[in-house]
Amino acid sequence: MAREVKEGWFKTPEGTKLFYKEQGEGLPIIFCTGIGLSTANFCGPLCRMLASSYRMINWDYRAHGFSEVPPHPEKLSIRTCAEDLSLLMDALEIPEAVI
Repeated sequence: MAREVKEGWFKTPEGTKLFYKEQGEGLPIIFCTGIGLSTANFCGPLCRMLASSYRMINWDYRAHGFSEVPPHPEKLSIRTCAEDLSLLMDALEIPEAVI
């Protein structure tokens, strides 16, 4: 059974818009796809299959995929990505997830 794919944006403290997709319901599973991948080319068939039992969330890091380039891309770090993940979870009201 196909699950509706929802798309949205959340903002970082300096105003950079970051993109995400989600589908399904249940335990949240959040994909952090890494450098070179994005919501455009990751998680298609896998997310559709798992969305019957889980809430699948895929998001684009700053300057990746559909997300905006931040004002100072040279300052990006693993810590920044982790902080953005926390912002995503807050925006989607997710207290715990499989990452």
